[in-house]
Amino acid sequence: MKRITLLLSLCILVLYGCGESVRITALQTEYQTNPLGIDVGEPRFSWQMESDEYGAAQTAYRVVVAKDMSLLEKGEYVFDTDKTVSDVSIGIVYDGAPLEAATRYFWKVMVWNEKCEMYESDPEWFETGLMEQGWSDAQWIGSSQPFFSKYRSHYNIDYDLQIENGSKSGVFVFGYQDDDNYVKAELNVAGDKPVFTISHITDGSRVEDFSANLPFIGKDKINETHHISLKVWALDYALGYRIKVTIDNTSLNKDWIVARPYPQGVWKPYCRFNQIGFAQPDGDNALFSNIKVTEDVWKTTLYTNNTEFREKGTGKINLFSPADESGAPMLRKSIDIAGSLKSARLYTTARGIYEYFINGQRVGNDYFNPGSTDYRYRIMYNTYDITDLLIDGDNVIGAQLGSGWWSDFTGFATAWQDQFGLNLSLLAKIILTYENGEKEIIVSDGSWKVYDRGPILSNSMQNGEDYDARRDVKDWSTNKYDDSQWTGVTIFDAPADSVEIQYYIGTPIQNNIILKAQSVTEPEEGV
Repeated sequence: MKRITLLLSLCILVLYGCGESVRITALQTEYQTNPLGIDVGEPRFSWQMESDEYGAAQTAYRVVVAKDMSLLEKGEYVFDTDKTVSDVSIGIVYDGAPLEAATRYFWKVMVWNEKCEMYESDPEWFETGLMEQGWSDAQWIGSSQPFFSKYRSHYNIDYDLQIENGSKSGVFVFGYQDDDNYVKAELNVAGDKPVFTISHITDGSRVEDFSANLPFIGKDKINETHHISLKVWALDYALGYRIKVTIDNTSLNKDWIVARPYPQGVWKPYCRFNQIGFAQPDGDNALFSNIKVTEDVWKTTLYTNNTEFREKGTGKINLFSPADESGAPMLRKSIDIAGSLKSARLYTTARGIYEYFINGQRVGNDYFNPGSTDYRYRIMYNTYDITDLLIDGDNVIGAQLGSGWWSDFTGFATAWQDQFGLNLSLLAKIILTYENGEKEIIVSDGSWKVYDRGPILSNSMQNGEDYDARRDVKDWSTNKYDDSQWTGVTIFDAPADSVEIQYYIGTPIQNNIILKAQSVTEPEEGV
């Protein structure tokens, strides 16, 4: 009985050993599996040979490439290495007919092992990007309104102030977090000479940072309109602020006014822009007007308000939030598809980051595209297969922009703000291929519409995202939505010719794991 069992075991081993034990796997083009949108004229191929046997080795290979699957099966190739004696299986360079832009190619590899047995891989594909075809006159589009965040740390505030006859002061507030934390700028005309002071209120306690007499404002001018300019530049980590003051074109301080309302190591977004307003003392009335917020790096006006604010002195702070009047730009374009669609590709990039929606569905699984780059030299673009998102008839392409690595804060130091620009903009090209072979090209241009009062009030790599659900725009990327209140996009200048717009290199950021809470507790009720 033991001899029979042993014989059966040997037979099983022999049969197992005689089965096919070599597999050709992990086919990659340009070190990616089925890459979509590569701009390499001579891509490199690689693969792996797997075997259950010891001593297995590749001794030769043959790589073949065709323009479609049927041609690959027929043996009509655009590239054929022929049988090449080599154990190399990585970095095999394409050397066939010139690759065409926006075209899918299919390829496979045959491998010979140490026994001169040939094994063939399953077919894989790669698809070229725009290459020499270019962007077909696509334009950079966006909103004329800069995406203004309340967390800004470098800004200028200009306003006009007229103190009412019989009143003593006019008080402007900025950097407001709450009633116990803000900065105030006060023009007081009660004494022999008018005085201008800067004070900060921290946790309810007032500290005077600066005071200057104003001899150029005589008694006969105290009730005239005076123009006040505040240049604010935060210290690192927003633990303090620096201010320069100019009144009626007269500079009050050559050196920066420096104040540190919070000790080192205690972080609060104190010297951010936050909110602005007025804090008229009881009985003191004043007129504030021509409020403007600008920045010096890109010489951009962030906010203007020509309203006349007649403030009655009640001792309370009257606030408003200029930054909340803008939102992340939302762009949309309606297109009509008439006919049977074979394929559709979206090629796109942004100065900033973007998310696309087509007929209400999000495009792709990536986040923060087109990724971090040095915009002075190169901008990467992404390619998407949007065939399944489009329908026969009316369709809507929607895109929403964010600051990303282009603008806002990109580092811990507050000086790392708006490194490359302020206005966010989008570049897009869509190629529709119909079953009858006809192609239609749609690009970003002046026919698109924009809305900049949406729910995303601010977003940056350091400060996160502020989302006001009350401003949510339902169905904005579907054909159900009425966009008659939207405006035409602004066309922005293209980058310099020296800036390369190249296909995306690397692995995109994706959310692949969601961790669910195992329990939820409240240390205190409501906390």
